[in-house]
Formats: sequence, structure tokens, C-alpha cells
Amino acid sequence: MKRNDLSRPERPAAEQPVPRLLGRLVLRGEGGPGTGCSAAVRRPAAVLALALWLAGCDSGPKPIRFGRDECAECKMTLVDPHYGAEHITARGRVYFFDDLNCLTAYQRRAAGPPGGAARAVVVDFKHPRRLLPVDQAWYLQHDGLRSPMGSGLAAFAGEADLEAVRRELGGGGRVLRWPEVRALPP
Repeated sequence: MKRNDLSRPERPAAEQPVPRLLGRLVLRGEGGPGTGCSAAVRRPAAVLALALWLAGCDSGPKPIRFGRDECAECKMTLVDPHYGAEHITARGRVYFFDDLNCLTAYQRRAAGPPGGAARAVVVDFKHPRRLLPVDQAWYLQHDGLRSPMGSGLAAFAGEADLEAVRRELGGGGRVLRWPEVRALPP
């Protein structure tokens, strides 16, 4: 059989990707004779299967693609792997931020009470590929930290990592926890 460049042969239902197959079951009620299911049973089953499939989608933090992802607040491209944050909405949408002050500015404007269903994570300064929940991280505000938007804030998994960087910077600065970071002026 010759294939026309403009047309594609229809794949059997068993070979179709799940979303397309479920869409066809829901919209057209296909199932064919001999499946043992009436249209009244197939459609609710397909809707339930689609709902379960969507509920299983990952709504957690996503790896930041430095050099590609854009800050949702200042629109700059995230480039420094030591700084960054993510705000994950209750529906699983992820917003990226290049600096902690961009994250807090966004959260001040975002609808809903602080600590609602949305959550946020920050990049661990000492281990840049690691993301930490904002309420578990330790923060150092120091003039020697060259954060993208000038907040001078960096997040750490523990106080020991924070103190090591603080010593490298010659001491000084302020150690903060998340409620204090959120309360900093914009």
C-alpha cells in the first residue's frame, strides 16, 4: 500500500497514545462490537480513566533549565545555578524565579492566604541541583552574595553549609528563616 505524503494511515486503537484514545472513547463512544461494554458504560469509564490519568500528573517542582527558563516576576532568564526558586500552584503550575525577592514579590500579589495550597522551593546555594522547601531552608543575607536581582539572599539546606559560606565571605550578614525572608521589604 502506497502512503500519500499528506495522509497518515490510522493506527489501531491499541497502538494510539492514551490521551488520544481516551478522547476518542469519550467523544465518539468507540469500543466496537464484542467489547462487552455498552456506550453507557464505556463513556463514564473513559472519563474516570482520564481523570485518574490527569490526577497522576506530576505537580511537584521541576528542574530549572538555567539559560532557558524565565523569571515570572522580572522576566530575566535564570542563569546562575546558585540562585532560583519555584512557586507551585495548587493546580500544579510551576513559576520560576531568579532571586528570592522576585519570589516574595510574586507571593505578595498572588491570590490566597500565605501558606495555602500553593508551595514554594528554593535552590540550595551549596548544592545547586537540589531544591528545598522554603520553610525548611536556612537563608543568608550578605552583601558578598551577588544574587541576580541584588537581594543578597541565598538558601541553604542546613546551618552548617550556611556558616561555611558565611566564613568564606568574611563573616557578617544576617541568618534568616522563611517568615523573616517573606517579611523583608520589597
